Amino acid sequence: MLSVAEKFIKAFNEKEIRYCHYKGNNHIEDGLNGVSDLDILVDEEQKKLCTRTLKEAGFVKFKSQLGAAFDVIEDWLSVDGESGSLVHIHLYYQIITGKKYAQEYRLPWEKHILDTRVQDFNHGGIYITSKEAEFALVYALMCLKKEKSISEKNQQKIDFFKPAADEEKLSEFLHLVMGDEDAEKFKGILGRYYNMQKTYDVISKYAVKRHSPFAAELKNRWTEKLIKGKMKLNRKFKKNYTMKKTLYGKGFSVCFVGADGSGKSTVSENIIKWISWKAEAKRFYLGSGDHYSSIWKTILRKVGGRKKNVAAPSETPKTETPKTETSANKKKKFSILSYGIAIINCFNEVTIAKYKYKTLKQAEKYMNKGGIAVFDRFPQVQFDGIFDGPKLDFVLKKFPKSILVNYFYKKERKYLKKATDEYCPDLLFKLILPPEESIRRKPDHNFKEISLKAEITEKLEFPSSQIIKIDATKDFDSEMTEVKNIIWQKIESI
Repeated sequence: MLSVAEKFIKAFNEKEIRYCHYKGNNHIEDGLNGVSDLDILVDEEQKKLCTRTLKEAGFVKFKSQLGAAFDVIEDWLSVDGESGSLVHIHLYYQIITGKKYAQEYRLPWEKHILDTRVQDFNHGGIYITSKEAEFALVYALMCLKKEKSISEKNQQKIDFFKPAADEEKLSEFLHLVMGDEDAEKFKGILGRYYNMQKTYDVISKYAVKRHSPFAAELKNRWTEKLIKGKMKLNRKFKKNYTMKKTLYGKGFSVCFVGADGSGKSTVSENIIKWISWKAEAKRFYLGSGDHYSSIWKTILRKVGGRKKNVAAPSETPKTETPKTETSANKKKKFSILSYGIAIINCFNEVTIAKYKYKTLKQAEKYMNKGGIAVFDRFPQVQFDGIFDGPKLDFVLKKFPKSILVNYFYKKERKYLKKATDEYCPDLLFKLILPPEESIRRKPDHNFKEISLKAEITEKLEFPSSQIIKIDATKDFDSEMTEVKNIIWQKIESI
């Protein structure tokens, strides 16, 4: 069990909050270890105490995503300091069910479930639903969802709770939540056969309708289409609609910079995977390496990789009188070709600078919706020609009188200056790695350039950012746990 889960259980028990892990107790270990959700039912009268206790235990309330936002359900997340694992508490003040995006029924069994809860000392003393109550609950929720057959997941629950449930206690619970005649009918259904309509006929008498059938169907279909539409726009047109749980108010940004081999991309990808298990997070690449692609980059690669035509070995070259070419003509042709490549390069660098600026604008909009933006690299104007800084200084020195080169030079600096002036990451991690380790990890790189990048990493200044230096030589899991805890501290402070 994760220490943060132990802390939550201890806090709730000490405050004498009436709660229980009310469904899925056949795999409660997964929830306590951060593998799945903890579905916690709480007495609605203790809502304020519950909120205060969760905050004191290090949990943060997140805004539920589209289609899962209901007034009686809350999402709380925390991180385990030792492992860096997230724990998600799905907090219920009422038991609601039905269509996925409508939840049109309330099953008013909360008081009786909390009255009959039992303490599970095998799992840290957490209170859980009694086996008898959860056995009945499986069937009740199935029929209100209009499930025509038993799913594999529900069958596993039935197989787990049926032999464990005490018949006398089961009968007592059913008589608490429904009339005597219906209690006997429902008991006859449990564990023997499942007929959706017959089960529904019994349970529906005691379920409270939150929406009419027409309103529930309309809401469910509309929400489903809206979610699919947003997902399609995100995928096809690279929109940044939030689809998961978000922070209340504005989100924030995290950035990773460092020399080659320090693990910028690997760390940022792992952080995205970690956060996006439950919350809204997106990676924004701000470099010009393998993750960035443009038509100009393709052209440059082809032009730069072009080789001279050589006659095939099987061919017999034609004997021709060689044409003499003056040294001046050769220099002129080389100069024209060199200038042409330089202009293409200039256009490419301006395109990259513009892309970085536009990406930061998109990230800002994304954060305004409560998302967490993760930047892989960040533009800077302190050092030219290296480390995501301006690249056209050397081209200007080669062609100082060229109007086009001067224009592109100013344009590139303008975009990068705007990017660094208008945007700055909230948290900036400098991944510190000695040049010797960098070259060991990236043996095909230039040691002199890697050494310079390591030096620049230390010198880079971001006045508006909280800068944290991370030792990138340490064990990767330890490094990730350290980064995760720092990010979580930032989330808690918002």
